[in-house]
Amino acid sequence: MQKGFSFLIVLIVGLFMLLLVFLGITYYFTNDQNSVKTTSDKKSNQPTQQTESSTNADYQLLDQLARWVPKAQWESIVKDEIDWQGRKISGFSRAAKLESDTPLGRFESDQELKEQGWALGEGEASGQGGEVWEYVKAMDGKQRILQFFYQNRSMKQNPSGGFDTTCPCRYELQVFLSNPF
Repeated sequence: MQKGFSFLIVLIVGLFMLLLVFLGITYYFTNDQNSVKTTSDKKSNQPTQQTESSTNADYQLLDQLARWVPKAQWESIVKDEIDWQGRKISGFSRAAKLESDTPLGRFESDQELKEQGWALGEGEASGQGGEVWEYVKAMDGKQRILQFFYQNRSMKQNPSGGFDTTCPCRYELQVFLSNPF
């Protein structure tokens, strides 16, 4: 009886190990190899990312942008797509939330971007509590877009029909970096 019981336990453990190996192989081959992988928490000011379809310089730039607004809680970089001049442009974006006692203006370092070959683009929009602006860069016959966005979620309508900013302000920020196109 004891021999049969031992054999049954060995058989069950063996089947369990085979199942784990099968699940591991399945996960490895079905995992998206081009997705952004990060070694840090979802909310971080400086994650380390790796991907086959982008360069280390892209991530250094997106990490640099996070340092310009250090009090913001930046999320990890994700694949993204925007509508730009009537066409879909793919790339990567990074979002953040920020609470501030003062109204936010443009949060990029224009001088640093110009030193890296970026020029202020024509895409700019401003409205009640939000703003969008962009930089462009030409390289090897292609161009890239670096788009900035923020929205103040603390706006309140006043009796005259306009909006007032009440601080502390709750902002949503986003930066998009396109792939070359």
